[in-house]
Amino acid sequence: MSYGGGLWGMDGSRVLEPVEAETMRQQLQVTLPKGLSLLSAESVPLGGSSLSQLLVAASWRFDLAIESEKPSTWHVASVASSCGVLEGGS
Repeated sequence: MSYGGGLWGMDGSRVLEPVEAETMRQQLQVTLPKGLSLLSAESVPLGGSSLSQLLVAASWRFDLAIESEKPSTWHVASVASSCGVLEGGS
């Protein structure tokens, strides 16, 4: 168990009871933009190491999609760049 938000609840009230990591993850999830998901949460001891000291790794994944019916010019620019056309190459 951990004390969520440093001893402050999501509603700004002081937390005096331990909060389960999954409960805190769910409370944080509803505040995030659509499409951004918290996959997991773990409890940390109160008064222990800071979260930045405990963090060993983070994994990010972004799924990008074109939502326009207009053709994208990104692919053309990417191909031109990789062929050296944009750099003055031949």
